Order: sequence, then structure tokens, then C-alpha cells
Amino acid sequence: MLKGAFWLIVTLCMFAVALYVCFLDNANKLLQTRFCYTQPSAGRAIMIVYIVAASFSAPLGLIVDKVGYKRYFTIAGMVIFTIAHIIILAYPQCNGETVTNSFSGASWGLFLLGLGYCFYANCVVPSIPLVVRKKVTGTAFGIMQMIESVALAFFPLIAGVLVQHGKT
Repeated sequence: MLKGAFWLIVTLCMFAVALYVCFLDNANKLLQTRFCYTQPSAGRAIMIVYIVAASFSAPLGLIVDKVGYKRYFTIAGMVIFTIAHIIILAYPQCNGETVTNSFSGASWGLFLLGLGYCFYANCVVPSIPLVVRKKVTGTAFGIMQMIESVALAFFPLIAGVLVQHGKT
């Protein structure tokens, strides 16, 4: 009924959404403890992700529709997600000085995270109708949403354990 390409796309969706949401659930505290942001400046920095996603989604969608090659855009999006997390991981920690502005080197990681989400929303999800029969498109989207919801139920638990373990 559903081909292997569908399950690959669903797996990408599951990890993309679960990692994106779980990271942003813990980003405020991360920015405060690791990068010495104040709580308000950390909140403003997190806005970067959503502003980028809102600003670039429509133009990127037009580009993807005009150029085609969703699979390459999908790969680029996952690479951007990975680079975003590496930047945040590798960016040096603060030296005790409080950061009051909302933009620092770690903010580039947040910028790329928002851009990666644009690629996900514009390339990965719209690929589902391309790999399933028209008759089962609704079922395919339902299965994808179910798997994303299960991931969103369990990944925060895993992230919570990792964050708690990181404190010891």
C-alpha cells in the first residue's frame, strides 16, 4: 500500500519536527545557562527562529515550485538543520558576562534552525503526495501526523533526561 519512499519521508518528518520542537522547548534555558543571556534576551533570541521561518517560507516555496528537485532541497534542509545544531554546540560558552542583547554568535545557529524549518515545511511535507497514490493521500498524511505526534510525545521526555543528565 505505502512504498518505502513514504516511510523515509515520514521518518524525516518525525525527526525534523521532534528535534526542532524539543530543542526550542529547552532553548531559553540553554541560552541563559550556556551563553549567559538574560531571560528576556533569550526569549528575544528564540524569536529569530520564528521570524526567519515566517519570512523565508513563502519565497522558498516559490523557488522550490519553480526549480523543482525537492529531494535536493530536502537534503539541503537537513544539512542546514545539522549545521545549526553544530553551531550552537560549538559556539564558545560565556565567560560570566551577562548578554543583554539578543544577537550573538549562537544566534546564527537559531537563524539557520529557522531556515532549516522552512526547507522542511516547503519540501518534505509536500513530497508525500508525490510518493503515494491519490486514493490514499489522506491516509498517508494521517499516518505521518500520527507518527509526528508520537514522536512529540516521547522526544521531550528523552530531551528532558538529556538536559537533566547534562547538569550533573
